[in-house]
Amino acid sequence: MNLPKDTNLPFFAYGVFKPGQLGFFQIKDFTDKYSPYDITGVLYERDGVPLFNPEKAYSKVKGYLITFKENQQDEAYKRIADTEPDYQYTWDTVEISGTGKANILAGKKIKKGSILCEYNYYDGNKDPLFNEALEIIESMLIKKPQSSEMKHDFSNPISEIFYLQMAYMLLWSSIERYGSLKYGMRLGPVDRNKKMSSEPAFREGLRNTVKGERTVFSAIEPQKK
Repeated sequence: MNLPKDTNLPFFAYGVFKPGQLGFFQIKDFTDKYSPYDITGVLYERDGVPLFNPEKAYSKVKGYLITFKENQQDEAYKRIADTEPDYQYTWDTVEISGTGKANILAGKKIKKGSILCEYNYYDGNKDPLFNEALEIIESMLIKKPQSSEMKHDFSNPISEIFYLQMAYMLLWSSIERYGSLKYGMRLGPVDRNKKMSSEPAFREGLRNTVKGERTVFSAIEPQKK
Protein backbone atom coordinates (compact mmCIF):
# COMPACT_ATOMS: atom_id res chain seq x y z
CA MET A 1 0.00 0.00 0.00
CA ASN A 2 0.96 3.64 -0.43
CA LEU A 3 1.14 5.96 2.55
CA PRO A 4 -1.96 8.03 3.40
CA LYS A 5 -2.09 11.54 1.92
CA ASP A 6 -1.50 13.25 5.28
CA THR A 7 0.82 11.32 7.58
CA ASN A 8 0.59 14.06 10.20
CA LEU A 9 -2.91 12.88 11.10
CA PRO A 10 -3.35 10.36 13.90
CA PHE A 11 -4.31 6.77 13.09
CA PHE A 12 -7.58 5.15 14.11
CA ALA A 13 -6.93 1.46 14.75
CA TYR A 14 -9.87 -0.95 14.98
CA GLY A 15 -8.17 -4.23 14.07
CA VAL A 16 -4.79 -5.92 14.46
CA PHE A 17 -2.97 -2.61 15.15
CA LYS A 18 -4.94 -1.88 18.32
CA PRO A 19 -2.96 -2.04 21.58
CA GLY A 20 -3.16 -5.60 22.86
CA GLN A 21 -3.55 -7.10 19.38
CA LEU A 22 -0.96 -9.03 17.40
CA GLY A 23 -0.02 -6.25 14.99
CA PHE A 24 0.55 -3.48 17.53
CA PHE A 25 4.22 -4.41 17.90
CA GLN A 26 4.74 -3.10 14.37
CA ILE A 27 4.01 0.50 15.41
CA LYS A 28 4.56 0.45 19.18
CA ASP A 29 8.00 2.10 19.10
CA PHE A 30 6.64 5.01 17.05
CA THR A 31 3.58 5.59 19.22
CA ASP A 32 3.37 8.70 21.38
CA LYS A 33 -0.04 8.07 22.96
CA TYR A 34 -3.32 6.26 22.36
CA SER A 35 -6.86 6.51 23.67
CA PRO A 36 -10.05 4.48 23.15
CA TYR A 37 -12.61 6.06 20.81
CA ASP A 38 -15.83 5.14 19.05
CA ILE A 39 -16.53 6.20 15.47
CA THR A 40 -19.62 5.94 13.30
CA GLY A 41 -19.53 3.07 10.84
CA VAL A 42 -19.99 -0.66 10.37
CA LEU A 43 -17.53 -3.49 10.93
CA TYR A 44 -17.38 -6.47 8.58
CA GLU A 45 -15.18 -9.54 8.65
CA ARG A 46 -13.58 -11.42 5.79
CA ASP A 47 -11.69 -14.62 6.62
CA GLY A 48 -11.10 -13.46 10.19
CA VAL A 49 -9.86 -9.99 9.17
CA PRO A 50 -11.88 -6.90 10.23
CA LEU A 51 -12.96 -4.41 7.57
CA PHE A 52 -14.30 -0.95 8.33
CA ASN A 53 -17.13 0.44 6.22
CA PRO A 54 -17.71 4.20 6.59
CA GLU A 55 -21.32 3.90 5.42
CA LYS A 56 -23.90 6.03 7.18
CA ALA A 57 -25.12 4.11 10.17
CA TYR A 58 -26.30 4.49 13.73
CA SER A 59 -23.79 1.94 14.91
CA LYS A 60 -20.40 2.70 16.43
CA VAL A 61 -17.09 0.91 15.89
CA LYS A 62 -14.76 0.70 18.87
CA GLY A 63 -11.05 1.29 18.45
CA TYR A 64 -8.08 3.42 19.47
CA LEU A 65 -6.89 6.81 18.30
CA ILE A 66 -3.11 6.51 18.01
CA THR A 67 -0.86 9.54 17.81
CA PHE A 68 2.66 8.94 16.54
CA LYS A 69 5.85 10.61 17.73
CA GLU A 70 7.03 13.76 16.00
CA ASN A 71 9.03 13.06 12.84
CA GLN A 72 8.24 9.33 13.07
CA GLN A 73 4.79 9.38 11.50
CA ASP A 74 6.03 8.35 8.04
CA GLU A 75 7.88 5.34 9.40
CA ALA A 76 4.87 4.28 11.44
CA TYR A 77 2.55 4.50 8.45
CA LYS A 78 5.12 2.69 6.32
CA ARG A 79 5.02 -0.22 8.77
CA ILE A 80 1.24 -0.33 8.44
CA ALA A 81 1.33 -0.03 4.65
CA ASP A 82 4.01 -2.74 4.36
CA THR A 83 1.91 -5.08 6.50
CA GLU A 84 -1.54 -4.72 4.96
CA PRO A 85 -2.34 -5.69 1.35
CA ASP A 86 -3.83 -3.06 -0.94
CA TYR A 87 -6.32 -5.58 -2.32
CA GLN A 88 -7.90 -5.68 1.15
CA TYR A 89 -7.67 -2.08 2.35
CA THR A 90 -7.56 1.52 1.16
CA TRP A 91 -6.75 4.67 3.08
CA ASP A 92 -9.61 6.90 4.16
CA THR A 93 -10.23 9.53 6.85
CA VAL A 94 -12.82 9.67 9.60
CA GLU A 95 -13.99 12.40 11.94
CA ILE A 96 -13.09 11.91 15.59
CA SER A 97 -15.47 13.78 17.85
CA GLY A 98 -13.74 16.72 19.49
CA THR A 99 -10.40 15.91 17.90
CA GLY A 100 -10.55 16.24 14.13
CA LYS A 101 -9.68 13.85 11.35
CA ALA A 102 -7.75 10.59 11.53
CA ASN A 103 -6.46 8.14 8.96
CA ILE A 104 -8.13 4.75 8.84
CA LEU A 105 -7.86 1.52 6.86
CA ALA A 106 -11.20 1.11 5.09
CA GLY A 107 -12.15 -2.22 3.56
CA LYS A 108 -12.25 -2.75 -0.19
CA LYS A 109 -15.21 -4.45 -1.93
CA ILE A 110 -16.60 -4.59 1.54
CA LYS A 111 -19.61 -6.85 1.00
CA LYS A 112 -17.93 -9.47 -1.19
CA GLY A 113 -16.94 -12.58 0.72
CA SER A 114 -17.52 -10.90 4.08
CA ILE A 115 -20.05 -11.01 6.88
CA LEU A 116 -21.32 -8.35 9.25
CA CYS A 117 -19.46 -8.57 12.57
CA GLU A 118 -21.60 -9.75 15.44
CA TYR A 119 -20.07 -7.09 17.69
CA ASN A 120 -18.88 -3.55 17.04
CA TYR A 121 -15.29 -4.28 18.01
CA TYR A 122 -12.55 -6.67 16.96
CA ASP A 123 -10.60 -8.91 19.32
CA GLY A 124 -8.21 -11.38 17.72
CA ASN A 125 -7.84 -13.20 21.04
CA LYS A 126 -11.34 -14.60 20.48
CA ASP A 127 -10.52 -16.04 17.06
CA PRO A 128 -11.89 -19.62 16.89
CA LEU A 129 -8.55 -20.83 15.52
CA PHE A 130 -6.89 -19.71 18.78
CA ASN A 131 -9.58 -21.19 21.01
CA GLU A 132 -11.98 -23.90 19.81
CA ALA A 133 -9.47 -25.25 17.30
CA LEU A 134 -6.78 -25.76 19.95
CA GLU A 135 -9.30 -27.41 22.26
CA ILE A 136 -10.27 -29.83 19.50
CA ILE A 137 -6.61 -30.61 18.80
CA GLU A 138 -5.96 -31.32 22.46
CA SER A 139 -9.05 -33.50 22.59
CA MET A 140 -7.92 -35.44 19.53
CA LEU A 141 -4.44 -36.01 20.96
CA ILE A 142 -5.28 -36.76 24.59
CA LYS A 143 -8.92 -37.68 25.05
CA LYS A 144 -9.49 -39.24 21.63
CA PRO A 145 -13.30 -38.93 21.76
CA GLN A 146 -15.25 -42.02 20.81
CA SER A 147 -18.65 -40.49 20.09
CA SER A 148 -20.92 -42.01 17.47
CA GLU A 149 -19.63 -39.42 15.00
CA MET A 150 -15.94 -39.99 15.79
CA LYS A 151 -15.23 -43.70 16.17
CA HIS A 152 -11.75 -44.81 15.19
CA ASP A 153 -9.99 -48.15 15.17
CA PHE A 154 -6.64 -47.42 16.81
CA SER A 155 -5.56 -51.03 16.47
CA ASN A 156 -4.80 -50.06 12.89
CA PRO A 157 -1.64 -47.86 12.87
CA ILE A 158 -2.68 -46.22 9.61
CA SER A 159 -5.95 -45.04 11.18
CA GLU A 160 -4.05 -43.41 14.05
CA ILE A 161 -1.64 -41.74 11.65
CA PHE A 162 -4.54 -40.22 9.72
CA TYR A 163 -6.16 -39.15 12.97
CA LEU A 164 -2.97 -37.39 14.04
CA GLN A 165 -2.67 -35.85 10.60
CA MET A 166 -6.10 -34.23 11.01
CA ALA A 167 -4.95 -32.63 14.26
CA TYR A 168 -1.68 -31.58 12.60
CA MET A 169 -3.42 -29.87 9.68
CA LEU A 170 -5.80 -28.02 12.00
CA LEU A 171 -2.85 -26.89 14.09
CA TRP A 172 -1.19 -25.47 11.00
CA SER A 173 -4.36 -23.53 10.23
CA SER A 174 -4.01 -21.88 13.64
CA ILE A 175 -0.31 -21.20 13.07
CA GLU A 176 -0.98 -19.60 9.68
CA ARG A 177 -3.75 -17.43 11.14
CA TYR A 178 -1.35 -16.23 13.84
CA GLY A 179 1.31 -15.38 11.26
CA SER A 180 -1.06 -13.57 8.91
CA LEU A 181 -2.50 -11.41 11.72
CA LYS A 182 0.86 -10.56 13.26
CA TYR A 183 3.03 -10.13 10.19
CA GLY A 184 0.42 -9.35 7.56
CA MET A 185 -0.90 -11.13 4.49
CA ARG A 186 1.59 -9.54 2.13
CA LEU A 187 4.19 -12.08 3.26
CA GLY A 188 3.87 -15.66 2.11
CA PRO A 189 3.42 -18.53 4.60
CA VAL A 190 7.10 -19.52 4.49
CA ASP A 191 8.33 -16.00 5.27
CA ARG A 192 5.77 -15.62 8.05
CA ASN A 193 6.91 -18.91 9.59
CA LYS A 194 10.54 -17.79 9.45
CA LYS A 195 9.61 -14.64 11.36
CA MET A 196 7.72 -16.67 13.94
CA SER A 197 10.71 -19.00 14.35
CA SER A 198 12.75 -16.04 15.61
CA GLU A 199 10.27 -15.13 18.36
CA PRO A 200 11.76 -15.75 21.83
CA ALA A 201 8.57 -17.43 23.11
CA PHE A 202 8.57 -19.88 20.19
CA ARG A 203 12.28 -20.69 20.55
CA GLU A 204 11.97 -21.22 24.30
CA GLY A 205 8.91 -23.40 23.86
CA LEU A 206 10.69 -25.47 21.23
CA ARG A 207 13.73 -26.02 23.45
CA ASN A 208 11.61 -26.94 26.48
CA THR A 209 9.24 -29.26 24.62
CA VAL A 210 11.13 -31.03 21.85
CA LYS A 211 13.87 -33.22 23.30
CA GLY A 212 14.60 -35.48 20.35
CA GLU A 213 16.06 -34.70 16.95
CA ARG A 214 14.81 -35.90 13.57
CA THR A 215 15.95 -35.26 10.04
CA VAL A 216 13.41 -34.60 7.30
CA PHE A 217 14.19 -35.42 3.67
CA SER A 218 12.37 -34.31 0.55
CA ALA A 219 10.71 -36.94 -1.62
CA ILE A 220 11.66 -34.83 -4.65
CA GLU A 221 15.31 -34.40 -3.64
CA PRO A 222 15.99 -37.20 -1.11
CA GLN A 223 19.71 -36.40 -1.02
CA LYS A 224 18.95 -33.09 0.67
CA LYS A 225 17.97 -32.57 4.28
